[in-house]
Amino acid sequence: MEFEKSIFKFVLFIVGIASFIVASFLILNDFVGVWISGVINSDLESFPFSVLVFLLLTFDVLLPVPSSIVSVAASSILGLVNGAFVIWLGMMAGSFFGYWVGYRCNKAFVHRVLGEREFKRAEMLVSRFGTGMLVAMRAVPVLAETSVILAGMTGMQRRPFILATAFSNAGVACAYGYIGSMAQQQSSLLILIAGSVLFAVAGFVLYSVVKHFTTGKDSCPLPAGSGAGGLVTGQLYTNQAVIQAGFDIHYQYPVVFTRNLFSPENKSLQNILLPKASRNTGVIVFVDAGVMTAWPGITQKIEHYFQAVCDTIPVLSVVAVPGGEPCKTRVQVEKMQQVMLRQGVDRHCFVLAIGGGAVLDTVGFAAASFHRGVHLIRLPTTVLAQNDAGVGVKNGINDQQKKNLIGAFQPPLAVLNDYDFLTTLSERDRRAGLAEAVKVAAIRDQALFEWMEAHADALAQAEPEAMAYSIRECARLHLNQITQGGDPFEYGEARPLDFGHWSAHRMESLVKYALRHGEAVAIGIALDTEYAVRAGMLSAKQGARVCHLLHRLGFQLWHPVLQQLGDNGEAAFLEGLEEFRQHLGGALCVTLLTDIGAAIEVNTMNKALLLEARDALAQRYGAAADTQLTDAGPVC
Repeated sequence: MEFEKSIFKFVLFIVGIASFIVASFLILNDFVGVWISGVINSDLESFPFSVLVFLLLTFDVLLPVPSSIVSVAASSILGLVNGAFVIWLGMMAGSFFGYWVGYRCNKAFVHRVLGEREFKRAEMLVSRFGTGMLVAMRAVPVLAETSVILAGMTGMQRRPFILATAFSNAGVACAYGYIGSMAQQQSSLLILIAGSVLFAVAGFVLYSVVKHFTTGKDSCPLPAGSGAGGLVTGQLYTNQAVIQAGFDIHYQYPVVFTRNLFSPENKSLQNILLPKASRNTGVIVFVDAGVMTAWPGITQKIEHYFQAVCDTIPVLSVVAVPGGEPCKTRVQVEKMQQVMLRQGVDRHCFVLAIGGGAVLDTVGFAAASFHRGVHLIRLPTTVLAQNDAGVGVKNGINDQQKKNLIGAFQPPLAVLNDYDFLTTLSERDRRAGLAEAVKVAAIRDQALFEWMEAHADALAQAEPEAMAYSIRECARLHLNQITQGGDPFEYGEARPLDFGHWSAHRMESLVKYALRHGEAVAIGIALDTEYAVRAGMLSAKQGARVCHLLHRLGFQLWHPVLQQLGDNGEAAFLEGLEEFRQHLGGALCVTLLTDIGAAIEVNTMNKALLLEARDALAQRYGAAADTQLTDAGPVC
């Protein structure tokens, strides 16, 4: 019922957009048609006429332009080939413009009007059928404009969008060229639809064939062995037998926001476990030692929950593990895996990780590498873990004095965020988690950034409803980047979610993790923001807004470690650029702000400007940060 309700509300919204386009078309169609007829009958030269056709088709998405009249006129005046080319260019520009309009609608208000759950359900449906819908709607009036707006609203991936619109628009352009140049009016709509679909199908087939034959072409001669087959040692063969292997894996996991998770009345965990349970299932629970201290009866509560609602899944053991960055070591991973081995954990069992981001990272890596992967369920207990570290697909530990040097990409079976765990956090730990919300809002969501500005006092005081909203929105934006950004396992070089992190990771290492991760990220964001202002990428006014929001939330935006010198005589924090480049696995790629809600990737950083940005932070915030941060105990 909820799914049908979600789709119904989404369809109503789309019908509203389509109705607006139809209404404007009906009201202004005659006027625009008369004007275009006058232009066509004038002595306008080919080039300005082509530009006019291009502009009209570009803005046909929102304006009541009779595209059929414009296109037929273009092909009849410019000829079949030139007319079809101009029509295709205009339709491609219109498709991109419509996608942008839909994207901005999403950012502004769509998912808020529909409600988060309804929008995500509709988004999943559209993403599943998006390419086919684009092809089917491309040649149908009104539906063509609505389809590209819909693609933008639901964040359809760029490559299938570009391919579908390019091929379909080519078919429509050729059909219009034929209709106009041949004065063919009968069955024109059928010709348009046929052209759109046939060109798209043929284009995708051609694309698949080319991709198939261009993949794995780079080959080198194989040295022959001296074993079976009697091949002569050292002989080289240029012909190879290549079997091209490939398969797709669909990952999907819920991120649940709830309270009182281990109450027998709360079925969130039960709903995750029971469908996956088998005869040999068991569960082993690793709990942050800080959580154990803050919640003395948590072991008994966990055992009682499983006895009450998951009695077919025995609790094999509840194990306390150290919290905070010091736990992210090979030693701790080995200890966890020794416990799993003693308890007979296999791939049908479950591992529950309860704690802050560092514990989730460590337990996640232990589970991902034990028997090549055991079902992992994350129960984040800090703000930072609930809105960022715990909801993604990365697991890892520190090694060789490098942060997250060893790790694995392994999506969890589920993430269960229980807000009640946040009530026992120190003020420092609650505040530290907000840095990631500022980060992702600054680069991705102007509306969320403005909301945080309006509610900065409530967030600074950890008001429950404000914190819950910021956690959900931050998690949503992180998940959207992971699932819709096209690079969930980070094969590329860009890391937009690491905005402000290159210097943060270095500072954490230099102070031996006396800084919370969120505290270091806040300083890193301020540093990169000041740099962007000095590099002319960001206005001083917008840069001041970012730093002011961080300061209002209670962050210190300066630490003396920024003045520490390295072995080479340079500021030690600058070494973070090279470490970050190595972490990316290729060229340096740093995310910098160009506006609130917008960012770009750069491949070089001017060290002189970075030092100027550092000095600006020292001058503005250094006096307030003279007192050394005190460690408030383990993150829990």
